[in-house]
Amino acid sequence: MKNFSVISEIASSHCGQVQLIKKISNIHCRTNSDYLKFQIFKTKNLFSQKNKKFERFKKIEINFKDWEFLINKYLKKSKLILEPFDEESYEFCKKFKKKVCLKISSSESENINLILDAIKNFNKIFINVSGMSIEKIKKICSTILKKESYKKKIIFMYGFQSYPTKVSDLRFDLFKFFKKRGLNYGYSDHSEFGINKKLIDICTYAIKKEKCKYLEKHVCANLNDKPNDYITSINIKDMNFFIKKIH
Repeated sequence: MKNFSVISEIASSHCGQVQLIKKISNIHCRTNSDYLKFQIFKTKNLFSQKNKKFERFKKIEINFKDWEFLINKYLKKSKLILEPFDEESYEFCKKFKKKVCLKISSSESENINLILDAIKNFNKIFINVSGMSIEKIKKICSTILKKESYKKKIIFMYGFQSYPTKVSDLRFDLFKFFKKRGLNYGYSDHSEFGINKKLIDICTYAIKKEKCKYLEKHVCANLNDKPNDYITSINIKDMNFFIKKIH
């Protein structure tokens, strides 16, 4: 039995297609991965229409009605993590607060009011601190961890978000900071696509040496199709092999 939990991160590898989300999710449910994570956003809240990224993100945006269908469908089959990227999407996620976990995205990880509201509403909250300085992480900790009950709910997730990650850029010293303070933490991997030695070595180090209890990995239906985010993904059908290699 493995001593860490695995998160299947679909991210935008669905390319805006509900059927592709279902395909990946169905395969996930047949693996030993513990959590399935959906990223939820409204493009209009992230970029102005004049921004070059607006059309690209609008093409992969899933509407709330379809998300509600997907969430209710897979709640019966897997533990879910919802990751909203804006406050409107966060309010949508609160509809499922008693049934899902929440991840605070990098776009909202310094939004103290939102984090405190999430702590009150959700039973488990993952916070992305990947791009934060240690000073900002300390400030957030001092603000949101005033109650012991809050501390038990939160998992800090770190992973250097370059694509793909260079080992020399990883700040694994952050895990020592979390461990020393008795905090829950995990590693979000962004290694080069496919199952390779570097991926296994980094993830094994995070689990065995740094004692991470959570491991998040991008997944897609088929790397050969080169979907969005494939550059740091593994095929979802290879998830059990990936877990076995680390275990």
